[in-house]
Amino acid sequence: MATNVTAIAAGESHSLFLKSEGSLWAMGDNQYSALGDGTLNDTNRTEQILGPYLSHKQLLAYPFRAVAPPVC
Repeated sequence: MATNVTAIAAGESHSLFLKSEGSLWAMGDNQYSALGDGTLNDTNRTEQILGPYLSHKQLLAYPFRAVAPPVC
């Protein structure tokens, strides 16, 4: 997981990682579905959420959710 990370975002108790090939990874508290995996299950291990081949280059994290800003 630690290789090829190009962006990191942290919320109140969750983290997101964007890798160079465009995959999105997440871990942490998922009480409000902050990880974006469609569940409310917390995880202390990184799990792939989307991708590869996302075109986003940055991530934004809020206390209980996170987003990838629109690509312009």
